[in-house]
Amino acid sequence: MTHYAFAIGLLAFLFPTYLFSAVVLGFAVSFLMDHAGHERKGFGTRRTWVTHSIFTASALGIVLGILLAFGFQYANLPFSFVIFALQGFVSALSHLFLDAITEGGIFIFTKRFALAHFRYDNPFLNTGFALLGIFLLTLSLYLQIKIF
Repeated sequence: MTHYAFAIGLLAFLFPTYLFSAVVLGFAVSFLMDHAGHERKGFGTRRTWVTHSIFTASALGIVLGILLAFGFQYANLPFSFVIFALQGFVSALSHLFLDAITEGGIFIFTKRFALAHFRYDNPFLNTGFALLGIFLLTLSLYLQIKIF
């Protein structure tokens, strides 16, 4: 849940006029990274370089953004290939940032790298980053209403 809240809030703040795509990509990128990019080891799972490398995660985010833009084009909805690709890219990097501060870390090429070694289920960090995402989303909505 932390990945979703943080990514959606960050995307909504950075791209305030593209709120719907921020929600879709904030969810989709993190969902795929965590469900397609883990392997089972014993009784648990662990991240792999397949989706938790800076390069592969970025590519995944960009591809999902472009696919969403094609979906919007097909449905005759307003879209921007560049903005959606950027949103996918930022969503992937936000996911990696949160994972990089955990003990599992992320990958640069195939080498594991961690900025810090917090547990992935640290309640203080998860709550803090989720609240930051909610704050950014709320701020984005407030600024949009204030502007109009």
